[in-house]
Formats: sequence, C-alpha cells, structure tokens
Amino acid sequence: MPKGNIIVGLDIGSSNVYTIIAQSIPEEETPRIIGVGAASAIGMRRGSVVDTEETTKAINESIEKAEKMSGSSVDRAVVSIGGSETICQNSKGVVAVGKADGEVTEDDINRAVSAAQTISIPLNREIIH
Repeated sequence: MPKGNIIVGLDIGSSNVYTIIAQSIPEEETPRIIGVGAASAIGMRRGSVVDTEETTKAINESIEKAEKMSGSSVDRAVVSIGGSETICQNSKGVVAVGKADGEVTEDDINRAVSAAQTISIPLNREIIH
C-alpha cells in the first residue's frame, strides 16, 4: 500500500466512468498519479442515470482497475456527476438530541440525515447523496 495521503477522483460521464488515484507526498508540490481506471458508462445517457445497476457496475469496474494499478484500496472519493437532469435539492432534518446533557451523538446525526432524506421526490428521480 502506498504511503502518504491518497486522493481519489471519480468522474461519471455519459460515455465513460473514470477513476484516478493520486498520492500526496509532503516533499512534492503536486500529487503523484498512481492509478487510473475507466469503464463504459452503459447505464448513463446524456448525463442522466438511466440504469442504476449498470451505472454501479461501471463505477465498480473503474475503481477496481485503478485500485489494481495503484495497489491501494478506495474507501472514499470526490465524485463528479453532471448533466441537465442532475439537480441539487437541499432539505433539513430535525430530531431531538438523545442525551440529557445535550451532547450530539453519532445516532443523532444518522437520524437527522435520515429525516432529511424523507422528502417527497418524483418517481422518476432518485437521491444519490
């Protein structure tokens, strides 16, 4: 496994899904690219996800190729997904804090996120984050 901070970028486009893994080394000014991966974005059309299962397969394939090349394991990434159908919709989740002393716990945060995701969305839409 490479030493240093690992940075992962994932670009989900209409034609292809690309993954790049870079390593940030303190002595160097710019990150060093240590792995790349690409896969056909079969589940995408004109910037929109039309088949979630196929898109997921393409993402996994791209990541696996980059992991193999770099010798790293990806557990988080900066993701780029765009298109005319992609929208950002903010929502709020409010819950009562579980502890009497007012300390916010991991469970409180998870319940607030879950409450924020209970918004009404059209049938042809899906929450991706």
